[in-house]
Amino acid sequence: RFSDRTLLETALTHSSWTNERKNAVHNERLEFLGDAVLEICVSEKLYTRYPQEREGSLTRLRARLVGEEKLAELAHKLELYPQEMENVSITQKPDLATVPEIQDALKNAENQLGKYGRVLLRYSGTENLCRVMVEARDEKLVKQLVKDLAKVVHSALNK
Repeated sequence: RFSDRTLLETALTHSSWTNERKNAVHNERLEFLGDAVLEICVSEKLYTRYPQEREGSLTRLRARLVGEEKLAELAHKLELYPQEMENVSITQKPDLATVPEIQDALKNAENQLGKYGRVLLRYSGTENLCRVMVEARDEKLVKQLVKDLAKVVHSALNK
C-alpha cells in the first residue's frame, strides 16, 4: 500500500508513454535519484572493502557493478515471491518479543516457510495497527499464514 499513489504511478510510467499524453509525468527523474542512491551505496562498499585501491580503479569497478548489463544480469536472478499484508487493529503495543502467543505463531509460520519465505510483524508508527506481512513461493500458504497470524495478533493485542 502506497501513501502517495501518484508517486507509484510515476515510478511505473516510461517516458515513451508520456510522448502522446499531455501533462503526464514519467519515471526518469526518479530513475536519476535511484541511480545516485545505488552509486553512493556501491561506492561506500568498495571504499571500505578495498582501502588500498586507487580512485581510478574504484571508479572503474563501480561502473562495472552498476552498469546496465550487470544490473540486468542480477535482475534475471531475482525470484520474486507473492506477498500479502494485513493491518490488524489493536488496543495495545507491547514489545512483540514479549508476547508468547505471537512468538509461538511466528515460529510456526517461519517453520512452515523454511528458507523460502519470510514473515514481518511490526507496529504502525502512527496508528493502532500491527502490520502482518508474509512473503513466500506458495501463494496459498502466504494467504493462510497471514490470516492465521492476524487472528493471533488480534486476540493477543486486544485484551
